[in-house]
Parts: sequence; structure tokens; C-alpha cells
Amino acid sequence: MKARVIRSTGSWYIVRTESDEAVNCRLPGRFKQEIEGITNPVAVGDWVRIEQSGEDWMIEEIYDRQNYLIRKASRMDKQFHIVASNLDLAVVIATIHSPRTSTGFIDRFLVSCFSFGIQPALVINKVDLCSEKHKSILNEWTQVYSSLGMPVLLTALIESGVPQEFMELIQGKTSLLFGHSGVGKSTLINCILGESKQRVAAISGALNKGRHTTTHAESFTVDNNTYLIDTPGIREFGLAEMEAWELSHYSPDFLPHLENCAFNTCLHVNEPRCGVQTAVEQGKIANFRYLNYLRMLEADFNVPLTRIPPLPD
Repeated sequence: MKARVIRSTGSWYIVRTESDEAVNCRLPGRFKQEIEGITNPVAVGDWVRIEQSGEDWMIEEIYDRQNYLIRKASRMDKQFHIVASNLDLAVVIATIHSPRTSTGFIDRFLVSCFSFGIQPALVINKVDLCSEKHKSILNEWTQVYSSLGMPVLLTALIESGVPQEFMELIQGKTSLLFGHSGVGKSTLINCILGESKQRVAAISGALNKGRHTTTHAESFTVDNNTYLIDTPGIREFGLAEMEAWELSHYSPDFLPHLENCAFNTCLHVNEPRCGVQTAVEQGKIANFRYLNYLRMLEADFNVPLTRIPPLPD
């Protein structure tokens, strides 16, 4: 019987059959032996074949994935984790304040989306909490990320509910919601579904960080064709399945300038006649985007970068 995974706890899976029945399943041990380096052989969003064995249902086959989003649990980790699969859209929920989302985190997420062929979108939440200082940052984020050819939406959920443009964005799609704890992913889902499906918690005032309330990835049905996948709050997002020279190819604002580099192997660090460095100097690439790129080269690909300036707050 064909079914789709809608919840994963690590040992048990809940799948939804084509007849809309929710079934608890287990995964035979052979799958973990066959797939090395992956912490979760089955992910939310996977299509699987299930068979009944005695009183239990078992996952007997994982069908080929259209796409998937994968990350390292930490940048130094050798194990990979599949966040979700078969996605039409991946939405990173970010906040400028309470808690603060770094552009480095956002850019890592975008690189992964572009590398796996998944359409990204950015939702900047809690804009009603922005001070005058934060509003200048908000304007910069909106301008820069909109220029990458991705939807950028501003939300203040507590004050105004779910914007119609967000509902139009996710309509008819399987969408992943991603972000730090406390940015409002679970609140957003509760607002959309009109009921409390996900627990929410207050922000830690001392640390200005969110508290983890979602412990496992889970898919929710909005209507017959629209699904939202909520994920646990993530603090780090290690890049996976790419080489250092590929990194700039997954940055849309870098792409037009790659042909101006003198060398095909240019990493855009300190090479002569580099089109990307020239574009940064001319203001055609945002300085913070370039700094985040350099930091990814250093942290994820061990490229020594002694010339990286400190990243401003």
C-alpha cells in the first residue's frame, strides 16, 4: 500500500495512505544498515510502500524522492540528516528581534535550497516588534533578498493574523517551515489551521532565544492540495553534498559575475581579476552576503581565509 510519511519520531512513523487513513509504522533495521551516514533513512514527505506484518505495519520500500533538503547536525559532524523530502517550497521564518536570526543562517538555508532545486521563500516575522534601528535592517533584508528572485513576506501574526499573500504562496504546495526556535513557526501553523496543533513557548528573556516546542518534523494538511511541514527549531545548519567551488553557483546574486572571473576555479577570496570581488566593491553584491559566503567557505570547506573581516551585528 502506498502512503506518505507525515510524522517521524526516529523509531515510529505515522503515514497517511491514499485513502486518507493515518497508520503507525515501523522501519526494518536493514534500511539503517543500507544507508550509511544518514541519521534518518525515512523523512517526512517521503512516499513509501507499507505492508502489514502480524499486528504491525512495516515500511518495506522508500520510493525515489523528487528532491530533499539535507543538513549536517553541526558543521563538524560527519552524519547527515534529511530535513524533509518531495517539497514544492521551503520557507525560512526569520525575526530581526526576539529572537535574532542571523543572515548567515538565512544564507546557509538558501544555498541548500538552491543546490537541491527547491524554491525558497523568506518570511520576516514579528515586524511589529521592530524598533527604528531594526527597521533599517528590515528594509535592507527586504531589498537584498527580494533581488534574489524569491518571495519575501513581512508578518506580524499576533496583531494581524496570517496574510492572504502567504496563503496564496503555499496554496497547492507541500511547504517546509524552517527557522530558529521562537520565530513563530508553530504559531503560524496554529493560525492557519485555526486550532492549537503545535505547542508554543515564550522567548527566554535572558538569552533572547526561543525555547524548543516542536520535537519532531510533522506534516499538517491545510486542504486537499496544501500541506505544511513543521520542523524542530534549528540553531545550526551545516551544508552537505557540495564542493567549495560550487558554493558561489548557489548564490543568485553571484551568478552574473562568475563569467568575469579570470579562473574557472576561482573561489572569490583573494584571486586576481575576480568578477565577484569587483561586484562587491561596486555594490552589486551586498557586503553581508559576501561575508556570509566567506564564512561558509571557511567553516564548511576548511578554506583558510585570513582576510575575513569581522561580521557586523
